[in-house]
Amino acid sequence: YRFSKLSIVETEDFVAGKNVLAVAFPSGVLVKKSTFTTKDTFNSAFEVLPHEIAHQWFPQTIFNDEEDNAILSEGLCEYAARVFHETKQDKSIRDDLENHPLLRSLLAREQNKTEIPLNQKADLRAVPTQYLKAYYFHHMLRTIIGDENFMQLLAEYSSKFRLKKATLADYKNLAEKFYRKNLDWFFEQWVTKTGIPRLKLYNVKTTFENTQWKTKGNVRVVGYAQFSTPINVEVRTESDSLRKKLWLGKDSTGKYKNDVSFELISRSKPQEVVLNPCGDVLLFKKMAPRLSELREPNDGLMIIGSKGNTDSLWSIARRDSSAMDKGGWYIVIKVDSTITLGDLQRERVILYGTQEQNSVVGKFSKNFPIKIKGDSAFFQNKSWCGDSIGVTQIIDNTFMQNGLVIWVAPLGKFSTMELLPFPESYLISQGGKHIDEGIWEVVDEECKITFPQ
Repeated sequence: YRFSKLSIVETEDFVAGKNVLAVAFPSGVLVKKSTFTTKDTFNSAFEVLPHEIAHQWFPQTIFNDEEDNAILSEGLCEYAARVFHETKQDKSIRDDLENHPLLRSLLAREQNKTEIPLNQKADLRAVPTQYLKAYYFHHMLRTIIGDENFMQLLAEYSSKFRLKKATLADYKNLAEKFYRKNLDWFFEQWVTKTGIPRLKLYNVKTTFENTQWKTKGNVRVVGYAQFSTPINVEVRTESDSLRKKLWLGKDSTGKYKNDVSFELISRSKPQEVVLNPCGDVLLFKKMAPRLSELREPNDGLMIIGSKGNTDSLWSIARRDSSAMDKGGWYIVIKVDSTITLGDLQRERVILYGTQEQNSVVGKFSKNFPIKIKGDSAFFQNKSWCGDSIGVTQIIDNTFMQNGLVIWVAPLGKFSTMELLPFPESYLISQGGKHIDEGIWEVVDEECKITFPQ
C-alpha cells in the first residue's frame, strides 16, 4: 500500500452525479450516505468498499490506458474484492457468478447485439454489465492457469508495474509466463471480440452396472461461432456429487472440437447432471427475470392506473422515478388511457395499480404468476391479504424481445412500496416491510438434465 493512510469519507448523495455510489481517490474513498441506509444489499457500503479500496492499487498505483479500464481497473478491483472475501471465508452477493444480479442483463445485451468489447473506451458507469464481464474474464483466466499461478500473476503484476503504466499485453505476458502456454486464444475471444458461448448437454443416460451407476453424455457448442473453454460437468446424487472437467474448442494442435463426451461413475443413483455447476464460465443460460435487472440504466415507461387510487399511484411512481433518475434512468410517466401498442413495445414497462385500477394490467395479468383479486394475492400454496399488502413482480414482456414488465400493485390504502433492484422476481410487502420474496422457477434443459426417481 503506497500511501501513509486510508480515509473513508461519508459524503452527500449528489456528489459525483448519478449512478455512482462511491469514488476512490489517492489514499481514500468517498462513500455516499445512501449506501449506509439502502435496503439493496448489492449497493450497501460493505459490498462497495472492497472494490473501491482496491482502486488504491488499480489504477492508482499500477496505471493503465483508458481502453483497458474494464479489465485492468474495474475488473481487477471487482475480482480483488472476491479474493478479499475468500481470505475472510465469506461470500458476497457480487461473488455469486451462477446467479449474479447482472448476469441476465449481460446475456440480454448479447442477444440484442448491444454488447461491446472489453477493451474499448466507454463510460462504464452507464454499462454496469461490463463490470461483471470483466470480473468473469479474471475468474475464467484463474480457472485456466490455476489458483497458484493466478495469485503469482497478481503479485508480480502489482510489484513489477508499481507506479508505472501497464498494458493489457503486459498482463497477458505475465499470465503466459506462469501458465507456460500461449493465451492468445483466450484474450482474443474475451477481450477483442463480443459474443457469449452457448453449450448444451445431450444424449445423457445413466445405467446400473455391477453395483454402480454409469452416467454418460455429450456436451456441444451450439451455433457456428467457435469458442474454446474448459467446462465442468457434475453428476449429483442423493449423497454426493462427482465432477469432471472437459475441454471444448481448439486443442494444442489447433484442431477444433465442438462436441465432447463424458462418463462418470457413482455409487448412488444420479438425480441430475449439471453443466457449469458453479457458473465459472460465462455461458448463455435460461434465467428468471429479477428486479435486479433494474440495476442497468435504461429508458423506462411508467403507466399509472386512472380508475382508482390514482393520487396514491402517482405518488409512488414519482418517488420511484426520482430514485431511478438518480441511477441514470430516463423515465416517462403516462396514464393507462393514453397507452398505445408502441408504448408496450419497450424494454422496460412498469405498471402501477391493480387490474381494476389500471386497464393496461389486463394485457399482462395472465402471465404474472402471482394472481391478485381485491385485497388478496395468491401464488402456489401461499396467499396474502389486507389493506397494507403490496405486491411487486417482474416478467418478460410479450410485446418486446428481452423486454421486461414490472407490476407494482398496492392492495390497499395503507400499502407502502418501494421499487428497488432487489435480486428477486417478486416481493410481498406489508407496512413497508418485506414479508415474502422469491425467484420464479426456470427449467434450463440445455444445462441441466434431471432423472426420474
